[in-house]
Amino acid sequence: MTRPNNIPLLGLCAIAALALALWLLLADGGGDVHAPEANTPATALDTQAALDVPLSAKAEGDTGTLPLPEKTANLDQTDKRGFEETTAETEEPALVPVYGALVRRGGAIARFELLDAHDQPLFDDAFRLQLWRRLGIRWIEEEVIWDDEQRLITCDGHSAAGLEPGEYELQVDSSLYGRIVHRFRVDKDEKLDGVLRMDSWRRIVCFDFKDLNGEPVAWIHAAPFVTSQAPKLEAIERTGAPDPVLRLPPQRSAGGRGGRGGFSYRRARGDGSRQYKTATDNGRYYVPVISGVQNSVTFSLGDEWGVDSVHFEGEFLAQEWECKEVVLDLVLDFNELTADWTPLGTQDPGRRSHLQWIDGLLNPPAPDDPADVRDRRLVIELEAPRGALVKYGKQSRPEDAYSITNLMAHRGNLHYVDARAGETVWFVVESQGLPITLPEPVKLADDADNPIQRIKRVISASVMTMPDWSLPPTLDAWAVHRQLIVSLDWQSHDGPVLGSWGFDAASRTCQLPDALSLLLSGAPQPDGAHVQWRFGGSERRQILRIRPTASDRWDGGWTPELKTIQIDMINPTELAASLPAGQLTPPKPSGLILRVVGPSGEGLPWVECSIVRYEDDKRANRLRDIETALADEGTRPSLNSVFADDYYDHIDEFNEDTIDPDRMKPFVGEAFIRHTSDPGDLAYYARTGAWYNTWARVKSDAVGYIYDSDAPVFAGQKYVLYLWSNSRDDLHPDARVVFQATGDLTDIGAIQLPAYSD
Repeated sequence: MTRPNNIPLLGLCAIAALALALWLLLADGGGDVHAPEANTPATALDTQAALDVPLSAKAEGDTGTLPLPEKTANLDQTDKRGFEETTAETEEPALVPVYGALVRRGGAIARFELLDAHDQPLFDDAFRLQLWRRLGIRWIEEEVIWDDEQRLITCDGHSAAGLEPGEYELQVDSSLYGRIVHRFRVDKDEKLDGVLRMDSWRRIVCFDFKDLNGEPVAWIHAAPFVTSQAPKLEAIERTGAPDPVLRLPPQRSAGGRGGRGGFSYRRARGDGSRQYKTATDNGRYYVPVISGVQNSVTFSLGDEWGVDSVHFEGEFLAQEWECKEVVLDLVLDFNELTADWTPLGTQDPGRRSHLQWIDGLLNPPAPDDPADVRDRRLVIELEAPRGALVKYGKQSRPEDAYSITNLMAHRGNLHYVDARAGETVWFVVESQGLPITLPEPVKLADDADNPIQRIKRVISASVMTMPDWSLPPTLDAWAVHRQLIVSLDWQSHDGPVLGSWGFDAASRTCQLPDALSLLLSGAPQPDGAHVQWRFGGSERRQILRIRPTASDRWDGGWTPELKTIQIDMINPTELAASLPAGQLTPPKPSGLILRVVGPSGEGLPWVECSIVRYEDDKRANRLRDIETALADEGTRPSLNSVFADDYYDHIDEFNEDTIDPDRMKPFVGEAFIRHTSDPGDLAYYARTGAWYNTWARVKSDAVGYIYDSDAPVFAGQKYVLYLWSNSRDDLHPDARVVFQATGDLTDIGAIQLPAYSD
């Protein structure tokens, strides 16, 4: 039998086998050092399309790669090219930023009315509020405020710029009422209103005191001692900010880097002779308790009432507490014995006012109501620019020092503070945190017939058109807080007078207090004037009745950050003319700005980045391959303090001609030296401290903005930005972005990254 001629077929098979072997070799990295799969440069996003592509993560103990994460909404994963070495012919194009809704904050607002189990307002405001935002298994604390006038819990984000899309948990802790943990979700720009109800409620218990003949008892000794005790509040454990991903630069050895509670009514005590009495309301006495939790009520009486005390405890749920009869065995001459005793609370017999507590809570007495004053009160009727407040300090004697640091209570345009007769109250008017008047003293008169001393102050203002302070889109969205600050200095005065004026970025107008012009043009003439332009992404607001617990550290999720650009001292006369005319020229900010967001457009905290010069990127990735291989062997180097002590002063001078491999070997190891055949690679590693640049690290704030006013980027030059969000391994970034620096400030726009997973 003749064998057919299969040579052409065998040749094709051989070619196919060689091609398959070559493909497998390339897919496996082609050697001992494996480069993980990655993506082409990430791109900025808008609401219509997400052009950014996250990198894949490396499996633990695997020298190869994992497939890319499952495709999510708004995440384009069509290009899966790895970190290839670029040449002049294959130079990657720089990012073309797209600015849209994703560079803006979430804008969501959630408001909750807080009620007890019977839909009544909470009697006691001494509760604790905490708001937590969930990101996978992690939580970050958000700002939450209690609006005392509207009696609402308001969750509207830092600087009232809105919450980011996502899941939240609101925690209300009260030692009287117990705890509520409420979970909710908001989308971008959503307005959410709701009602939260505690499991207990405030109830007015009536004790009806009668003698043995059934007649009402007109007097008891004193108000009762009352406690209401909610169950012990167990702490909720939460996983917070992750550990930092990126390495720090080499450091010199000498300079490295629930509860129980209650409330009570104080019982009057005399000198031991019990010469005090408290009027009842025709025998009745009204006591507030918190039904649904454990309470105790103790009336301290004495021999005249036939008993030393009467005591009640429980949850006070039964109907009998609507009017609980208490029979006392009074002595025969009770009325004669108590006739000369000092009465307490005669204006409110039996604490009858407790029956109107809701009206009093929602409609408190006016600041200038004499019935609300204990001793003396200063009331300032203030006509001033919107947002002006009054701060004060008290001085009992002329020789005593005082400090104007306290904020006056205010309702509408009435600002008020209680003091003693003869005390001097010093006050200043503030606008946006800085005083706009000189300190002024008011001594409270000793006038028993008129306990209120009322004065009026007018701080007039003119509408001033601000110069056009144009900011790039992402920086414009980040800078929710903007100020123009003027500081006037007098050598002949105790200190400077400061003026601060915020302005609406859209209308470009603000109210300029006329007092400034008077100060500038009047005598004595200030010696000089400073002007500052200040903008920032967050500003802590005063939170009344709540203990703030959010950390100011970046890894706690939120760092209040204000950027100030100082203008040199200018002539006060020139300032007086240029300010009202809006002729001041705002400076230009510099640096790098971008926003990192998750699949739903939510700003991501804790994102870390490193900036690498584009011409160093090939070298950086060669070193990343080496570090990855050595990490698998457990021999990845880390430049220590000994290295920093030896090299720190000359680290920027390292290059391929000056680096000494033998001198570097003790710090990086022999295997690292063997793999770095290019002396320039070793010099780069000595300068940067890792395959990325440990000296050029930037981090995102609580809502995903990354702004570095000192970023080492220069106009016209290209850079590579490596980003880590869900990946907590510095060898495996989540994304890589090629960008070109432009002008004073480079605005990259929005970059989409993988969200934090469980």
